Amino acid sequence: MSAIFPMDDKLIIFKKDSIYFINGTGPDNTGSNSQYSPLYFITSTVGCTNQNSIVIVPTLNGSPGGLMFQSDKGIWLLGRDLSTTYIGAPVEAYNAYTVNSAIAIPGTNQVRFTLSSGVTLMYDYYYQQWGVFAGVPAISSTLYQGLHTYISPSGGVFQETPGEYLDNGNPVLMSFTTSWLALGGLQGYQRAYFFYLLGTYFSPHKLNLTIAYDYNSSPTQSTLISPTNYGPAYGSSAMPVYGQLNPYGGGSSDSGASSNIEQWRIFLTKQRCTSFQISLQEIYDPSFGVSAGQGLTLSGLNLVVGLKKGWRPQPAATSMGGGTNSA
Repeated sequence: MSAIFPMDDKLIIFKKDSIYFINGTGPDNTGSNSQYSPLYFITSTVGCTNQNSIVIVPTLNGSPGGLMFQSDKGIWLLGRDLSTTYIGAPVEAYNAYTVNSAIAIPGTNQVRFTLSSGVTLMYDYYYQQWGVFAGVPAISSTLYQGLHTYISPSGGVFQETPGEYLDNGNPVLMSFTTSWLALGGLQGYQRAYFFYLLGTYFSPHKLNLTIAYDYNSSPTQSTLISPTNYGPAYGSSAMPVYGQLNPYGGGSSDSGASSNIEQWRIFLTKQRCTSFQISLQEIYDPSFGVSAGQGLTLSGLNLVVGLKKGWRPQPAATSMGGGTNSA
């Protein structure tokens, strides 16, 4: 046996390569009158290899809920219906690392797994999506006064502070990379004209956006986006020229400084392609003269793409075989 954990009316018993459960009422103080059920077998497909990784997830928005745990095959979910699901497939690149702690965070829809690599995996059970928090060298974590708190290898104690976007003095910045966008199929041919980003602006930031093409992970297009929503206060170091802003003391007339809309259209430099991949990195610029804040949230990415044919042209240098067969 590698771990035990309660779920609903059952006591789940994990081995390294299988799962069982019992239910019922245990013995009294004398050790008699036990009403435990027999040991029921669930599966031999997977088991739990790390008792620190077990965390219960509620049923929400179509998510079955149940127990998440680390196995020798990654992070799995034992549903309340006793089904097993490989829920950690999107983050299987981290399967080799040990989960030091697993915590469901109050007031959010998040479960966080701190790893031995200094990374925290976050699973949002409402959207059923994964995220990664970098720079969290936790050897263990817990909830203290309702807030996620972890201890570092050097013995330092750090606690999340809602509404703050500095991590030990360093800005907390967002980034993401999409999967390969191949709307014409795996080897299809498309003309990708442009795409829209739509989100909400919260505080000054810049965005570095890069695009890679045709399954080559090295980006060949880079764009620096500088939102103009922010209008520095009159007399601040961020407004070096007197009367620069219009209206007087506010944002520039075409900046939409009073707007919290973050909306951009990005044209692709290589429109005819098999696939493309978008990466975006938030940048904190201290020249704004304000502390790092929430930056932005993104709610949509819309593509304008035309499909050309069922396959892409292939150059002769990467085409092999053919010719006639001799008798």
